[in-house]
Amino acid sequence: MENIGSKEKEDNKFDLSYVLDVSKVLSDKSSIDIKWLKGVIEVANDNMWIPNESEMEIIPLSSIELIGRKMPATIENQLMHATKYSNFLVVDHKKKSMFGGSHLIVTTVFAGTAVDIRPFKNYLLELLGFSASGTSEELESEEIRLLCLIEFGIKDVDILLPIFDSNQILLNHALKVLKNKEYVDENAIITPKGLEYVEKIKSQGGGKLGKDVNTAFENVMHHWKNAHNAKQTKPMNKVIWKNEHSTLSGKVDTTDLWQYIPIKDIKDMVIEENDIGNLHIYIRTKSGVCIDVEPLEKSIGFALYGMLDKSEDMHFRIMNSMYLGIVDHNIIAHVLGIELPIIEQDIKSIVENGLIDSNNNILPMGMDVVRDNFMRCNISG
Repeated sequence: MENIGSKEKEDNKFDLSYVLDVSKVLSDKSSIDIKWLKGVIEVANDNMWIPNESEMEIIPLSSIELIGRKMPATIENQLMHATKYSNFLVVDHKKKSMFGGSHLIVTTVFAGTAVDIRPFKNYLLELLGFSASGTSEELESEEIRLLCLIEFGIKDVDILLPIFDSNQILLNHALKVLKNKEYVDENAIITPKGLEYVEKIKSQGGGKLGKDVNTAFENVMHHWKNAHNAKQTKPMNKVIWKNEHSTLSGKVDTTDLWQYIPIKDIKDMVIEENDIGNLHIYIRTKSGVCIDVEPLEKSIGFALYGMLDKSEDMHFRIMNSMYLGIVDHNIIAHVLGIELPIIEQDIKSIVENGLIDSNNNILPMGMDVVRDNFMRCNISG
């Protein structure tokens, strides 16, 4: 998709209510007595200028970590009661600590009408290139819509723009968020994490992405395919089996890769990156079969290699399998060649360490661990 730059807004002043330290709201028994300030917030010279009684609070835009984080319903109810507003914008940003040269993450909450809050949020996101909205776990409706369309193989801007009310900024924003959250890669190809999210949405049914609309959507897809040559099949991993003069090749979905590898028969394997940057995992079996796996993206290759590497730490192997979309404990035990009770005990430990949740979804801290582990992979060249 072509990234079209945003048009700079002329109005950079916003009249809002705000509290500069949300920890006050969280620590006090009630937020009703919290002193909310009201004033004109100005965004200029790469800073946000906020009136704070007799002085100005200055928040550099470069210090903003996250915009639009959701708050617990109990806190929102307290804020609504205290401010009489139902629209809030949470901004998490770094602030230099009073002790040493370290930084703390602090939170400022803005409140106002929807007419006031939405332009303020959109303005900040445009200035930041939408990067600050990319780490929140929850997707907005337009982001879910785009992710589902990409999963169906639709990436043509001419097709997507009408669906997004011909709003290029909204479309680019949704794509940027999906990339930042690693639901799609840099080429707008859906990742295993993205596929898992889409499947979860589909399973909810309720007439949104249920069976009642499948036929109608397929008819629309057929029309688009003929009219715009939109690709409906999603990219997959390439797997080639060779044994003497015989060869089998095909395309395999990431979550099914383990089924096309005779795990118990593996003799040795090596991971290589060729001259044009494509990653390959070469597996040799005890029976003489050579298997070449070319993943559709490098992270899949690293995860597959780490999952199959018996010398790797067991927790890393488990998390690599979950990264590939394998969440069933019985399958994980089979793939890793470990008894189920041991696997379940390891998974319990990983959950307690805050790396995955109870549904085997990799949490942000766990994703950092997985990425760090990827960097340690021994790549032959």
